[in-house]
Amino acid sequence: MDNEQIETMAQVLETVGISIKQDGEYRSVDDVMGELWDKWHSLMQNDKQRVAKAFVRYFL
Repeated sequence: MDNEQIETMAQVLETVGISIKQDGEYRSVDDVMGELWDKWHSLMQNDKQRVAKAFVRYFL
């Protein structure tokens, strides 16, 4: 088992430059996922793995 700290989806998204809040209010899932989709091709492999792990934990 690895010693990585478990991160929330919000923390992972913040590390790749995606904010879940705008003007003090939560953004819609469509907006956040759309931004992730647009940035996906430019993310480093390590960041892609962090996002993927967070998604798996979220959906389990």
